[in-house]
Amino acid sequence: MSFEQYIASNLSKEDYENLEKHLNSSPHRKTKILRNPKIATNHEVLVFAQLLDCTAYQLYKEFDLGSHSLSDLEIENHKLFHEMKSRTPYQ
Repeated sequence: MSFEQYIASNLSKEDYENLEKHLNSSPHRKTKILRNPKIATNHEVLVFAQLLDCTAYQLYKEFDLGSHSLSDLEIENHKLFHEMKSRTPYQ
């Protein structure tokens, strides 16, 4: 499944229609990200993670979201947050 298909099937109709507003971007930029998720900025990766109720690292691993623009430090921070969120309270 492409990132564009994933977004269309997992966001509410309202969130999908307001995606430019959520991303604070133009319709053109939204289309570019949906078709080539590698170009997403850190801010855009975080917005998608929030809208989809998942971690930025999950989107990075599954769809390469932001892989061309995220720094190694940002990726590491997303990975650490993902690992912390995945733990159960008694691990």
